[in-house]
Amino acid sequence: MLWKLLRRYSCPQTFTRVLRSFHDDMTARVCRGGGCSDSFNVGHGVIALNLFTIFLAAVLKSMPEELGDLYIRTRSDGDLFNLRRFRAKTRTHELFIKELLFANDSAFVTQAMQDLVIAFAEASKKFVLTINIKKTEVWIEDTRDTKINPGEVLLNGTPLAEIEQFTHLGSTVTNTGKIDEELSKWIQAVASAFGKLRDRLWNQRGIRLKTKMKVYRAIVLPSPLYSSETWTLYRRHFKRLNLVQQMHMYRILKY
Repeated sequence: MLWKLLRRYSCPQTFTRVLRSFHDDMTARVCRGGGCSDSFNVGHGVIALNLFTIFLAAVLKSMPEELGDLYIRTRSDGDLFNLRRFRAKTRTHELFIKELLFANDSAFVTQAMQDLVIAFAEASKKFVLTINIKKTEVWIEDTRDTKINPGEVLLNGTPLAEIEQFTHLGSTVTNTGKIDEELSKWIQAVASAFGKLRDRLWNQRGIRLKTKMKVYRAIVLPSPLYSSETWTLYRRHFKRLNLVQQMHMYRILKY
């Protein structure tokens, strides 16, 4: 099925043959302690990430377009913290959102959740894909106006688990869109990184202040700022971050 899709997407036949040679009749050996086992055939496994993305895109494309009904309103001018700007009928843009892809993970966004799950299950069967029910979860976005409640979402007769927060690659996203829990987690991480160097570096009077600051910027600061470009920060968050940094500066300058 994958090789047919690559030809449909105008991939050169030579390129497809090279990719297929890495997957068809594949053998492997297990080596341990200086010795290796006999070769055995590999019949199942995970394909390369880019190939899986192409395959998943074909599955999504085969689904009905009318299932998507979620839009994001954007605006690039004005004050960042003034959310009333998005209520304007002019100078705003609406973007149609159907799915969110990150690495080899996929998240569908819609208000008709049950219909979308049924359509995705039918499309997966056409492409000989099996959906892992234990890894498929429902996340309901909680807004200020109302909370969308689709009821119990079923996949092949089995109800899917509903979650309020999701952690992926170290980042935690909540259904309220707030980052308070995420920020608290990273503040604890930076406190741990700072505390491990207290006796060895910060409290040493023989080490120059310039050296301490270089270590602080290289080791301590990256911890709370990881994935911070995706945060929606408010004034209370800036106050917490500034307070943590002031405490660290006080302890460093103390010696």
